[in-house]
Amino acid sequence: MTALSRKQKGNLGEAFAAKYLEGKGYRIIDRNFYAKGGELDIIAKTNDGVWVFVEVKSYKSNSPIHPLEAITPLKQRRIIRTAQVYIATRIYKEVASRFDCVVIQDGEVTHHLENCISL
Repeated sequence: MTALSRKQKGNLGEAFAAKYLEGKGYRIIDRNFYAKGGELDIIAKTNDGVWVFVEVKSYKSNSPIHPLEAITPLKQRRIIRTAQVYIATRIYKEVASRFDCVVIQDGEVTHHLENCISL
């Protein structure tokens, strides 16, 4: 059996996160949206109409760092800028939105931090 590539591991983690979010009543609108300088892992919408831009971080339990440490201020700015592009090019109006982080450890959601990135 061959080892999964980094991209395959990321896609698997995003699939776990999407399933988890759907279980909480979120509607997945889009995945892996790319704009110059950034990517949005999952774009979802809550039952009350809030657009949620989700950063997914996957890691193994023996990882030397927690995955939330990888969401640096630079990464946060890129996520925010990419979300602004998404809203401007896909939604075309001002909407209520927030940024969540979902952490996947060994194939399970361990954390869902709502509003973890602020403008």
